[in-house]
Amino acid sequence: MLTAVFRGHEGFIVIGLIIVAIAATVTYRTARTRTSRPGIYALWISATTSLVVLTTWTTGTVSDSAVCVINKDLLEPFHGTQGLLNAGMFVPFGLLGVTATRRPALVALLGVLLSAVIETVQGSASVVGRLCDTSDLLANSTGVLAGTALGMILTRFDADRGKQLASRTARIMMLVSCVTAAAITATWIFRISPQVVERTVNDVEASKAQKKAIASAVQSAFGDQYSIASVRFTHGEENNGTVMAALSSEENTGAGSAELTWPDTDQLSVNLVPATVEEGHSFRIPNAPNSAETKAEARRIAVAYAKQYAAWALEDSQLSLTPLDSSENIGWLASWRKWQGEILLPMRLDVQLEKSGRLTDLIARNIPDPDLPPVRWKIDRAWTVLESHFADSLRGGERQEPVLLAEHREGRWRVDWLLTIQTETDHYSAIVDASTGELHSPEHIPRTAQ
Repeated sequence: MLTAVFRGHEGFIVIGLIIVAIAATVTYRTARTRTSRPGIYALWISATTSLVVLTTWTTGTVSDSAVCVINKDLLEPFHGTQGLLNAGMFVPFGLLGVTATRRPALVALLGVLLSAVIETVQGSASVVGRLCDTSDLLANSTGVLAGTALGMILTRFDADRGKQLASRTARIMMLVSCVTAAAITATWIFRISPQVVERTVNDVEASKAQKKAIASAVQSAFGDQYSIASVRFTHGEENNGTVMAALSSEENTGAGSAELTWPDTDQLSVNLVPATVEEGHSFRIPNAPNSAETKAEARRIAVAYAKQYAAWALEDSQLSLTPLDSSENIGWLASWRKWQGEILLPMRLDVQLEKSGRLTDLIARNIPDPDLPPVRWKIDRAWTVLESHFADSLRGGERQEPVLLAEHREGRWRVDWLLTIQTETDHYSAIVDASTGELHSPEHIPRTAQ
């Protein structure tokens, strides 16, 4: 928020300071004949004015619609620097307010209401060009309450506690607060469109458990060859996501990157910098040949890797090797797969080898063979389901090779037919549940757009 305010608005600082100074001066002169704490009141009003100026100063953009984001992740604002800064900005309001008025309940109410007013203005006033977000409201309110609590502690041990804000003034402020709350409610009902989201920040710093999990996975895949750094977590659907880390070796930084699915930690993907880009980053497999010029040599190297680092992939699996480029000898892709009859099981191990025999890419999905439902929809019936959905659009289309595979969908393991039909101009695909015949994820893509 602060970056958005100050960038390109150098004159803002001067104007803002002038406004704050005027508010403080007027407050001090008004309060010095009515209270023994005019300086504290002046500081409180200047802090309040600063908050209003900072949060409602226009960014120079105009919003087309009145939208406020309702963030379902209540703890999100406290996981990042921005949320903590927002909370910190509102601490002085609560601290100075209690010190001045000696009425913590009233100050807490005013602070939360001030934050609500700010977010409402940001969401409804298009000229402000700000984003209304309940995460900011929560962070701001937390800062107010923290400041109020701190003020209560300080004034409790103040030898000269002084008088409370006059009851008549407090009642007037409560009345104004009620009117303001009603105005905010009306604005939300008639002006603002709420937009509910799971979270507003998808990429966050990884937790200790996530850092430990990806470090363990990388060590299992390469021993002590690489260390991890800059570990982040990207949220996916529901509570799933991906843990990502940069890799470094003892000799080199920036050796590559790794990704681990979360929270299941089933699949590890690693990309190392190949020798064609820079020497010294790819993985030399211990006790393996130093050349993968031929398919036989590549097989020996791939098997040597699996035996040392991924023995789980060797049992009852099939290994296939394909050249990365059929016209040039630049390396090989070794893939292990398991089958249950015609069903492709979820376990997979892919390693990509340079012609020097060093490993540059890895995908390891260590999943035990699941219990699968019976296949009741044979391939002919599955094609009928797909073709009935797209009807005449498939006229003249050519069926591609079907794949029967185990998929974890909607919280259960299922067996699906992955089907594709191509016409001269279009590509049609869908998933057909081999147990129920239900159609999922039908897609129509013009071949020119692929």
